[in-house]
Amino acid sequence: MASQIPIPDMRFEQTFLKSLQNYANIAQKSTKSSSKSSKSAPNSIESAAVDVARHKRTNGEVLNAETEELPALAPITPGIVIYAVLRDVVLRPLVDGFTWAMILILAKPTLRFVTAQGYQCGVWFSKMIGLRE
Repeated sequence: MASQIPIPDMRFEQTFLKSLQNYANIAQKSTKSSSKSSKSAPNSIESAAVDVARHKRTNGEVLNAETEELPALAPITPGIVIYAVLRDVVLRPLVDGFTWAMILILAKPTLRFVTAQGYQCGVWFSKMIGLRE
């Protein structure tokens, strides 16, 4: 009997690769903007075309390959990988957990008060309908 190969869960890998590509594009844009700072501002017609293309992408419209070029993929360097791992895997869960713990610690007195008031309301209601004396 042949053993079955488990189907790997690729969701983490896909989202991780997408975040790496986003960070690489941001890094590439920042280096391009710093090198273009000495040059003139971009043409308003070109920027309008870019805005239309972004609008089409965000609205899910089918784009014609002849009218629009896809942006080139930025190279993913080891620095970008380290940044993504530290931010997405280490720091963000740490900050989220710390924030949630602080919310619960700060809300504890309020939650105790709400619980006590709920108990008193239940006692009042049971006395009102005659279940308690």
